Amino acid sequence: ESTIQPPNKIWIWISHNLAVIGIQLSIRVSNRVNVSKFFTPSNYFKATMAEMRQVTWPTQKQAFLYTFLVILISVFVALFLGAFDYLFSLGIDAIVNGGF
Repeated sequence: ESTIQPPNKIWIWISHNLAVIGIQLSIRVSNRVNVSKFFTPSNYFKATMAEMRQVTWPTQKQAFLYTFLVILISVFVALFLGAFDYLFSLGIDAIVNGGF
């Protein structure tokens, strides 16, 4: 009979101290950054608009081509994974039941 043993006290001590160190580090980092001046709604929308002005938008032909490629590759991956799933299920069925 195997019984589940409780973890050693040293592992409990190590995990506790790692958690405490992680919490202390996150508090120290958050105290160094003045979050309120960066994350105002006004600054967010200004930064968003500045980034959107720098975007190079694809042409309609490029957008259609990229969309078609994404759909085609998605269908191919789905068929590929489905085929392997079917083959693996046949293999597992052969192992468990002794035949196809």
